[in-house]
Amino acid sequence: MPELFKHQVAGIDFLRRTPRALLASEPGLGKTAQLIIASEGATLVVSPAMLKGTWADEIEMWADDPSRFTWTSYHQLHKQGLHWGTVIADESLYLKNAKASWTKAFFKLQSYRTYLATGTPIANYAYELFTTLRILHKDEMNFSSSYGSKWRWIEKWFETWAPPWGGTEILGLKGLMANSSDKKRERKWAEFYKGNDLDRLMLRHLRDDVLDLPPLTEQTISLPMVPAQKRLYDDLKKQYLVWIEENGEEVAAFSAGGLHTK
Repeated sequence: MPELFKHQVAGIDFLRRTPRALLASEPGLGKTAQLIIASEGATLVVSPAMLKGTWADEIEMWADDPSRFTWTSYHQLHKQGLHWGTVIADESLYLKNAKASWTKAFFKLQSYRTYLATGTPIANYAYELFTTLRILHKDEMNFSSSYGSKWRWIEKWFETWAPPWGGTEILGLKGLMANSSDKKRERKWAEFYKGNDLDRLMLRHLRDDVLDLPPLTEQTISLPMVPAQKRLYDDLKKQYLVWIEENGEEVAAFSAGGLHTK
């Protein structure tokens, strides 16, 4: 087994003492190894289909017993059994839509440990965290009062507006105006973070904080085309120029972008 980084050891310790947890470290910090090592018993791994090969390789590398792991995609989750020692949801933002069939299937799973993993815990809007929070608090006594209703939770934490044409729009974190000072913004987000127990249920490491990396440098390297490439490029260039400069004028057409991509 390869040697672990210090932040990976810290992540494993966090997961082992937190049966329901969100591992939200930046991409490239070895979350998969942490999840595999911290898992217990029969383990179901749920991930996008394109990551099947990655998980197979990582399980072979890090698992004490690869045979206790079962992999499935989100689309096939409904075909799996309900009782597990550990359930791992990789790229857990797939679960943000409570109405999706795989989210409904995920909530039916019973496990002692449930680990969510994503490098982007908030992809677009903070209120999309609701389903994640429901999963993390599922077994707690105050689940129904705190996370039983999405809109009751939204009204608690976010400013809303009922436009005259109907519906409800979510404007942003409550008490936080667009021109708020940086300190007030930081304080309000800290309240949201702690008020939803993310201070104890989520771990996020940043690459710059845990890896001794040199500053990022960029270098442009020009490669000459071989004759066959040059002939193809010149032919495409002629087509492109004829298309957008026909009669000496630029022509806007849907296929011009296609030619440019080629």
